[in-house]
Amino acid sequence: MSTVTFEGMDEPVFEVEETAEMVILRAAANPIKPKYESRHKEYNRLRRDYAEKEPKFIVFDLSRCRVLDSIMIGTMVALTHAARDRDRNAVIVGCSDDIVALLGRLMLLEHKTRRALWAIFDTFEDAYAEYPW
Repeated sequence: MSTVTFEGMDEPVFEVEETAEMVILRAAANPIKPKYESRHKEYNRLRRDYAEKEPKFIVFDLSRCRVLDSIMIGTMVALTHAARDRDRNAVIVGCSDDIVALLGRLMLLEHKTRRALWAIFDTFEDAYAEYPW
């Protein structure tokens, strides 16, 4: 597992684990703690990297995460759309009820043909039981 850090950044927002078929992005407990500019650079890098690498599956692990910001949600949506445009998929693991509700409300703002609705699993074991997604 590695963390995504770049020159001039403070704390990373995601720890990244790559396997043959998937990339797991583990969000920090408080992803809005790092400076806005640092978060924005990290998210742009993730978008660029995983659009090019084209992993078969993206797993957003939000089990430690208690808050989301618009940049993080935008990144999740962009990565999900990029995956699905290539017949791949993205799912969420370990999401709190508050974040599930927040994501549901926000996705209503997207056009219905482009909503980034995710399968949400309580644990990795639950997700792997349903694999592939």
